[in-house]
Amino acid sequence: MNPNWAEARQTPSRGTYKAKGWRPGAKTEISWPEFLAASESRALTWTGSVDNVSPRFSSAGAFGQDRRYAWPAFPQVAIDPGVTSVQVLTQTARTIPAASTVVRAVDAVTNKPEAGSTITLVATPLKQVAAVQTGVPNVMLDQPEIDSVIGNDLRLTINEGLDKLVLDAIAASGFQAPSTDPLLVSIRKAMTTILGNGYNPDLLLLTPANSEALDTLRTSGSEAMWVFGAGRFAPGQLFGINVRISKTIPAPAVVDSQAFGRLYAGP
Repeated sequence: MNPNWAEARQTPSRGTYKAKGWRPGAKTEISWPEFLAASESRALTWTGSVDNVSPRFSSAGAFGQDRRYAWPAFPQVAIDPGVTSVQVLTQTARTIPAASTVVRAVDAVTNKPEAGSTITLVATPLKQVAAVQTGVPNVMLDQPEIDSVIGNDLRLTINEGLDKLVLDAIAASGFQAPSTDPLLVSIRKAMTTILGNGYNPDLLLLTPANSEALDTLRTSGSEAMWVFGAGRFAPGQLFGINVRISKTIPAPAVVDSQAFGRLYAGP
């Protein structure tokens, strides 16, 4: 701030010097504070706003970010930083003999029916999930509030990358074609498909719009009734499976989270 000073001066009186021992033909001295007290008066004229004269520092809440991710719902495996790929022992097929040939007389000596398993070793390369924020002076990083903002933004960026890995894998997997059935019916039919393939569905991923549709679901007919109660959220479990909202999944997905895959993550 640069206030404008208006100054009015007048010469110190002779009595001021006499008090310091002055007499005609002799020299005397007075100090600067005495000079100011005796000869000068000042008037302050302030221009501009006083908002920044004595401010109090604070920080606002964090900038908003939709943090509804799918990836935390899946199993995670910690790996060392030097690992470049993961060798996954994978079963691709099986042959099971007819149940009628498996049930045998207790004294049977004929050849037992054979079961067959097809197994392969799949090398899955790892991805780098990384981000950087540049052009930040060190003096800024020494400020706890600024350092916290930058660190939070980088963590959010990593979360976005991790979620993309999971959603890309879901998009590449097989799926049941959607139909015109209501959402609840479609979810239950998808469970039937998964159970029929020998898996145990335990996770339902919904889009934000799907979640809203369930919360506001009403029965059909002239007297529509709230399915889950007016002003209430749909339950956190539907048909015994956990419900999670993903902000980027393109359509609802019912999965067996334990069989679908694992997220291998290193530092």
